[in-house]
Amino acid sequence: MSTSKLFSSFFLCFMFVLFVLDPGNAQGLKVGFYAKTCPEAEFIVKKVITQTMSVAPSLAGPLLRMHFHDCFVRGCDGSVLLNSSTKQAEKDAIPNLSLRGFQIIDNVKSALEKACPGVVSCADIVALVARDAVAAGIVGDADPTLDPNYVLRLKSRCKPNDVNTLVEMDPGSFKTFDEDYYTLVAKRRGLFQSDSALLNDPETKAYVKLQASTHGSTFFKDFGVSMVNMGRIGGLKVGFYAKTCPEAEIIVKKVIAQTISEAPSLAGPLLRMHFHDCFVRGCEGSVLLNSSTKQAEKYAIPNLSLRGFQIIDKVKSALEKACPGVVSCADIVALVARDVVAASMGPSWEVETGRRDGRISNLTEALLNLIPPFANITTLKNDFLQKGLSVKDLVVLSGGHTIGTSHCSSFTNRLYNFTGKGIVGDADPTLDPNYVLRLKNRCKPNDVNTLVEMDPGSFKTFDDDYYTLVTKRRGLFQSDSALLNDPETKAYVKLQASTQGSTFFKDFGVSMVNMGRIGVLTGNAGEIRKQCSRVN
Repeated sequence: MSTSKLFSSFFLCFMFVLFVLDPGNAQGLKVGFYAKTCPEAEFIVKKVITQTMSVAPSLAGPLLRMHFHDCFVRGCDGSVLLNSSTKQAEKDAIPNLSLRGFQIIDNVKSALEKACPGVVSCADIVALVARDAVAAGIVGDADPTLDPNYVLRLKSRCKPNDVNTLVEMDPGSFKTFDEDYYTLVAKRRGLFQSDSALLNDPETKAYVKLQASTHGSTFFKDFGVSMVNMGRIGGLKVGFYAKTCPEAEIIVKKVIAQTISEAPSLAGPLLRMHFHDCFVRGCEGSVLLNSSTKQAEKYAIPNLSLRGFQIIDKVKSALEKACPGVVSCADIVALVARDVVAASMGPSWEVETGRRDGRISNLTEALLNLIPPFANITTLKNDFLQKGLSVKDLVVLSGGHTIGTSHCSSFTNRLYNFTGKGIVGDADPTLDPNYVLRLKNRCKPNDVNTLVEMDPGSFKTFDDDYYTLVTKRRGLFQSDSALLNDPETKAYVKLQASTQGSTFFKDFGVSMVNMGRIGVLTGNAGEIRKQCSRVN
């Protein structure tokens, strides 16, 4: 793949969720946030950074790391930029002393203030500068540390007490953003212990080996997706309610365990409720809101199959008794999704909490954002990418179809009128003919009421059988069958079908955490609803 194509792939992934909004704005992060208030904002940033890199290319690395260091302390909020007369600010911490380029951030801010006073946040500037420094094709250098396998060469550069000499992290191309880093790590020449540590885990080692052998065929795209995910770090964290409502997760788990023991068929709808919430306006509980005019999200056709709203209310009631006004409905939806999977013999994972509840719910937005069951692979990949999710997240989260049921109306076109020509026997050729016959016995052409298991034989058990069904051309929806039309998703389907879920459970937890970060409201944004079905 050419460098220009790789950069295009990187931009496509990285552009989607960069902006840190005013916490009072109910929309959370979105692309083009300044389109109306400061339309030249990104152009101004790019112009300053392009000029900077042309005269000081070694600043690219520190400027990129500045975004990392900012996001990993209190979230991506620009706190790394603050000065302190007592030297107690973040930038005065030892790990941040190697950062450079603060004056460049000030230059960008000054240019933006001239164009749009008081509009663009410093936190957004840090994120945009990181993107544009990388786009310049440059990455920098850093203070050295000893690595046992690289010791002789490093000793010739660095004496025991040397605190000033700079050593290239990627010798030979330290000013070029490329995949050579993985080749060095694979050769045990990663400069830091944290680089070498990537070879000590099967999953990270496999990725290093892949990029080292394929010369970055996926690295640029993956880097963009991961930068987007990092940019979302903020008010969410595991154990958010540890002090304010220490029993919160136990209360949720108790209610769900009882619910699934009595009504196991609710697991699927309650899991999908989290999906449907996150894909419309972000994970902020808007799918729960009622509307006297039937114009809220829950009244959109794709959401009419959701059930279990009364369970969410039951959980909320129990939490309000224990900790009034503390736990958000958005967090309840995320915790319930985790616990219904675990109660259905599936995996469990640590859920990040700290979401707040949105105040807007719109039927039209649900229709525009929820992925239809007839989506092809191109639509699926684009829709997930727009939410900051990877192709792997797509194929992993599709595995959620292992539990639950669907109305016939979601797939009968595959049985009777696939081409739309109204001819006899017009079934989807990608479906197993024997499966078509079985489905026709359950669903007549205009049947809108009958429910069919998405994973026949184990639709109440969370397992990896879904992937076996897809490989046998028995995925219920077109979107299931579409996973066989892309090399990456097909490879994952085949892997899980052949290895009986050796990685699926772990992968599912990771992807659920990724999805749970979409468009969250934190801090002072939104509210904590007293009742999940209506705003305060």
